Amino acid sequence: MRRDLHRNVVTAPVWRPLQEDPEGASRLLEVAEAAARATGSNMEAEGLAAQRKGVQERKRSGGLLRDPDGPVWGVAVWTSIEGLGRRVSPIYLAEDHQNPAGWTRFLASLLESPDPAGRVLLFSAPMPGFSDQEARAFLVPRGFHPYHRYGLKFPPGSPLPDAPALPLRTGRIRTVGPADLEGLAILNTASYARSIDRFLFATANEPLVGARRILQSLFEGEYGTFVGDASFGLELAGELRGATIVTRRPTHLLLADVEVHPSVQGQGHARRLIRATLEAVARDSTTPLVLAVTEESPKALRLYRDLGFVVQDGPFTFWADTAALGISPSPSSP
Repeated sequence: MRRDLHRNVVTAPVWRPLQEDPEGASRLLEVAEAAARATGSNMEAEGLAAQRKGVQERKRSGGLLRDPDGPVWGVAVWTSIEGLGRRVSPIYLAEDHQNPAGWTRFLASLLESPDPAGRVLLFSAPMPGFSDQEARAFLVPRGFHPYHRYGLKFPPGSPLPDAPALPLRTGRIRTVGPADLEGLAILNTASYARSIDRFLFATANEPLVGARRILQSLFEGEYGTFVGDASFGLELAGELRGATIVTRRPTHLLLADVEVHPSVQGQGHARRLIRATLEAVARDSTTPLVLAVTEESPKALRLYRDLGFVVQDGPFTFWADTAALGISPSPSSP
C-alpha cells in the first residue's frame, strides 16, 4: 500500500487483467528477458521470450499491478491448475520497485488477489533487490517453501558415458512417440506421484489428466519440435516402465522428461535410457542437450553429473504452498 500525502489516506495497488494492456506487460517481460540474458541465464531467457510471445498473442492469463492513476510497475503471468489453483510464472517488477518494500507490496497483493483460477499455489522468478533471507521471512509464514532448479548441459562432443553395470536381460529399449501417449501418461503419473515436479507444468490436479496434457503439449511442439529418434522407452512385459522425451529448441536440444517407474528404479534404467538419447544426438556435434533438474531430487542430480552433464544455469528458486499441494516441504526449508 501507498500513503497519499495530500489526502493522508493509504492506497492499495490495483490489479488489472493482462489483456487490458498486453503491450505494457510485454515491455516489462522484455526487460526481464534482457536481464536474464545479461546474466547468462539462457534457459530462463528463452522461457521469458515464450511467455512474452504468448502475452502478445493474447494466449496468456495474468495481471498487471499499478498504483491508482500510476504507471504499471508489476506483471504476473499465471496458469490454472484445474481444481486446485494457480501456478504463477513469470513475475517481474519495474526497476524502481526492485527492493524489499516493492517486492513485499507485490507479493502481498498477488497472494491476496482473487481470481477465478483460485489461490496462488506455486510461483517462480528471480526477485532482484529481495534477498533470500527477506523472501523466506515473508513467504514461509504464509505456507510457501523454497525449491531450486538447475539448468544442466551435456557439452557437444563429450564422450558417451559408460553403459549400466547390469545389462538389460529382459524387455527392450525402443523409440516412443505420440502413439504411446496413454502408456507414457500412466508412467508419468506413477513416476511423479510424490514429487513437486508434477506441478511445475500441470494444468489439472487429477494426475493422469495432467500427465496426458503435458505429454500432448510436448508432442505438439509447445516446448520445441518433438525429436522422435532421440526419445526412448523402456518396455518390460509389454508395458512402458521408463522413458526420455527430447524436443528441439532454437539454441539447443531439450531433454524434456526422464522418468522411470518406481517399481524398477535403482536398476540402471535411467542411465540406460539417457545414454540411448545421448548416442542418438551425438551426430549433431554443435547443439548441446540441456535439461532442468530440481535440486531437492539429489539422486537425479548426482546421476546427471555422473553422466557428464555440467551446470549451465541456476540455481533458480521457486516457491510452493506445500500444504495446498499435498506434498512435504523440501529439505532446504526452515
